[in-house]
Amino acid sequence: MLRRSLLALALTLAAAPAGAAPDIIRDMTPLDAFVRNVAQGGRYLPGEVLVTARSVDHRGQVVRAAEAKGCRLVRPFGRRPLYLFECPKAIEMTSLIQHLQDTDGVRWVEASYYEDEEATRPDDLDARQWYHENTGQTLDNVAGTEGADIGSLDAWDFSVGDRRRVILINDVGVYTQHQDLKDQIWTNEDEDCTNGVDDDGNGYVDDCHGFDFGDDDNDPDPSSLPETKSDGSDCLRWHATMIAGLAGAQGNNGVGIVGVNWNVSFMNVKKHRDSTCVSTTTRSIEAVLYAVDNGADVISMSFSDSDYNATFEQALQEAERQGLINVSSGGNGGRDDDTLSRYPNQYDVTNKLVVANSNNRDRLDSSSNYGATTVDMVAPGTYVMSTSLEGPTTYSIGTGSSYSAGFAAGAVTLTWAAFPMLTATEVLTAIKDGAQHLDNLDCTLAARCVKLGSRIDTHGAMLKAAELAPANLGLVELYFEEVGDGDGVLEAGETAFLRPAVHNDGRGPAFAVGAALVAPDGGLSVDRSGAALGDLQPGETNDTAELAEPWVVSVPSDCKQAFTANLEMTFTDRLGRTFSGTGTLDVTCQDPGAGPGGDGSGGGGMVNEGGCTHTGLGRGTLRWLLLGLLLLAVRRRR
Repeated sequence: MLRRSLLALALTLAAAPAGAAPDIIRDMTPLDAFVRNVAQGGRYLPGEVLVTARSVDHRGQVVRAAEAKGCRLVRPFGRRPLYLFECPKAIEMTSLIQHLQDTDGVRWVEASYYEDEEATRPDDLDARQWYHENTGQTLDNVAGTEGADIGSLDAWDFSVGDRRRVILINDVGVYTQHQDLKDQIWTNEDEDCTNGVDDDGNGYVDDCHGFDFGDDDNDPDPSSLPETKSDGSDCLRWHATMIAGLAGAQGNNGVGIVGVNWNVSFMNVKKHRDSTCVSTTTRSIEAVLYAVDNGADVISMSFSDSDYNATFEQALQEAERQGLINVSSGGNGGRDDDTLSRYPNQYDVTNKLVVANSNNRDRLDSSSNYGATTVDMVAPGTYVMSTSLEGPTTYSIGTGSSYSAGFAAGAVTLTWAAFPMLTATEVLTAIKDGAQHLDNLDCTLAARCVKLGSRIDTHGAMLKAAELAPANLGLVELYFEEVGDGDGVLEAGETAFLRPAVHNDGRGPAFAVGAALVAPDGGLSVDRSGAALGDLQPGETNDTAELAEPWVVSVPSDCKQAFTANLEMTFTDRLGRTFSGTGTLDVTCQDPGAGPGGDGSGGGGMVNEGGCTHTGLGRGTLRWLLLGLLLLAVRRRR
């Protein structure tokens, strides 16, 4: 495995100001701020302005000033002195803003600027991390191929991880003082680290963050290992630290790099002796069983042995029965694994993923092993940058299939974090079925190939996971708020806020749920029909109180006849899945004391798609109910 050290590499990115500092803008007039924003590329919706008054007492002055320019009040934002106006699209925005800012009682005027949607992007991602975002950049004098990456940016829109997901790297131990790893280390909550007692009864004293099986103590720090073995060969004491960084260096912390999984936990084990830097299969078996007994999800192994070990195989089979996934490297040397005896990746277990090393052009690296039956797929492993053992702020460049295993372990736990209801078998199915097929790795087309002919694609895994655990969205209630005279009855010329309560009774989550209201029949107009509900986990209903932008419907001012409007709703998620809901809204077009048919029954009734009626009672309705109860009580006394 090749490694290039970047000693004391400071990768903290200095944030250059993208525009005017907030304090500078605050010193400007609304017009000056608008002109500056447009000059810097700001785009706005013609004819729409948001006006902040000095108080609600200035509402009349603000409305009259806007109406003088042909604008109409769309709505206030709750009870705040904040008003949205719709103006003629042909009006000059600078003239409109100037007019409104000169109006007595106006504090601020704002255009409606367009927002640009973007993928979740951490602040510690740079061009050297081609494996997350390959734009064709040149690294190590090799021009990459655009898109030859693992789809991290799109995958991070689904999840950036969950520290409850745990990886055990069966290796030399992870350097826990590194700035990108120190907060990612697993903690044994059942162990008191100060009393010298095996509190949790797992057979290991004070194993607060893992264990050193090589030297039989609770300190798995690789720094104590020698740089060379007794035979003069290198002791790869940095090995697990680099694998860990690729799998799960902390994301968006402003320093260094970002792992596939921004938030994950590493159960830290060291199986090499300090005196010799030598490990044995016995120590590897012990580490596997430690993972089983202490709640790990993934075991990552990047080493090999040509000798079959039945106990090792049985340990991995026990791990499989307990729902763990085994990720291992295909090895280095440019050989065909199908012709070799290579363990542990050839042990008879099902929940395993064996990966070879691909480069920034989506090609099998010349140093990587391969195999039509023994190696599943490839993952990046050539000229990759990761956390280093040399110091808490250092990073190194390396090449090898061990690093491919790190990426695979990160992808597995990231997918599991987004879809925690999946079984280990289903997670592996999502990883394998969601991979990117590459002709140059297809065994029907190439000799140096892998079983599935594909490269790991974390975003593709998310899409396949969503098929295995689908969401199912439905309307459970539609909350109604009349905005007018406050009597709770929707009448001619009045507006209502509608807030949908949507429930997910599917097996899987729905991400970035959006709700839309189809323009209802019966003459109602819709001023805003879209609402963002956020993510909905299985069994979860959105909090309507946090819905910042409810649907807005208005009754025509010339409405004369009471009617019931049929409402059609659609709910979509990030995957483009569409769900529907229906309901009704009763509208009273008479005076506040009379309801449909003139009987004073009020209005505002809503029916969800399940058929349950939810009626909003107006004051008139409430008065009739109280009168009826009073008469009934009098009769009973007689």
